[in-house]
Amino acid sequence: MKMQEIMQKKMPDPDIVPGMYCATGKAMCTDLDFEKMCQCNFCAIWKEKKLDEGEPMGYFCRDGEAR
Repeated sequence: MKMQEIMQKKMPDPDIVPGMYCATGKAMCTDLDFEKMCQCNFCAIWKEKKLDEGEPMGYFCRDGEAR
């Protein structure tokens, strides 16, 4: 999708914006290394919304959005 088309929308579709997996679902890329430490706990929203108490607790990129 062209950047101009993306910018015409108020909010881009989640499937074309990487990150925020806790809200948008699993990552589409297949080259993530889950042997490395999860980065979710560095997110201010993760802390504010206490996502460590929900399901899944981390690795939203692998396990899907928080509930």
